[in-house]
Amino acid sequence: MNSTAKRKYGFLSIGLLPLLVFGLISATAAQTTGDDEVIKVETSLISLPITVLDRNGRYIADLKKENFKVIEEGTEQEVEYFGTVDKPVTVVLLMDCSGSMGPNLNIMANAAMSFISRLRNEDQINIVSFAYDPEDALPMTKVKSLQKSIQIHQRSRVHTRLYNSVDFALRKIQSIEGRKAIILFSDGISDEAEALAKKNMSDAEELETLIYTVRFSETTPQPQVPVAINAAFKNNSSKTVTKPAEKMTADKERKVAAYMNGLAAKTGGRAFRIEAITDLQKTFGDIAAELRRQYTIGYYSNTPGSAGQHRNVKVQVNVPGAIVRTRNGVMALERKK
Repeated sequence: MNSTAKRKYGFLSIGLLPLLVFGLISATAAQTTGDDEVIKVETSLISLPITVLDRNGRYIADLKKENFKVIEEGTEQEVEYFGTVDKPVTVVLLMDCSGSMGPNLNIMANAAMSFISRLRNEDQINIVSFAYDPEDALPMTKVKSLQKSIQIHQRSRVHTRLYNSVDFALRKIQSIEGRKAIILFSDGISDEAEALAKKNMSDAEELETLIYTVRFSETTPQPQVPVAINAAFKNNSSKTVTKPAEKMTADKERKVAAYMNGLAAKTGGRAFRIEAITDLQKTFGDIAAELRRQYTIGYYSNTPGSAGQHRNVKVQVNVPGAIVRTRNGVMALERKK
């Protein structure tokens, strides 16, 4: 990554226009046993970002706390916090810029700019491009502070490490407080072990971060482009070769769909599949609009369980015909000291 011999760049510079993540709140309570031994129990407020739509896909506004019911592992939970979206959101926009994306850089840049223009001044944005390794195209910045242009590079390589890049984004956003989301744009293909994909799923669920995935259909044209071979793979050579478009097998298609759809389902986000790169700007616009139209519910789990245990969660709304989208599970956070 440090040598220009290891990669071949094409880039587009874009000007940025001056333009959701209820955090983890901890509480500690002390309990006394019959032998006067004090046991400290630390619990964390579990937050759920919730989108409520009617049958036509329109956002249902003006709902109140009493309209919602949270059920964890079959047990109703007491809602401790309820609110509509009024707090800033931090977004990591994770964009696949591997060799085949070169012809689409202009459209990708315009879509990113359009997305940023829909954010609020107090929101934060971080743009990360990736192929073999992730790289900040725009460091974490408040929208109101954006004054300079950024560059989205074509990251030409033979191998793509999607799971590693998602891990990079998750670790980066881990320390951010408040509402947060990751938007992943990729074809979903990665040259890595499946074990890391499973780790991505577990980490995403634990961090309470919305993940939106946007992927190309396998029918989307993928032109052949020059690819610089990484020195790690071929004797320090910077030789350029032509990498043909990869034909998606049925098995690989299932794995890609399971990964991209799974990240969204586990975190309460949404999975998109676009047939043409020109659909990207509209899709990013839909995501930006949804981030501004959500409810947040917080509760302390009253379901027994050990730390790290997966718990199924369901949110119900007493509005006929309403469609509720949120996380389908949480990680048990209660632990004794």
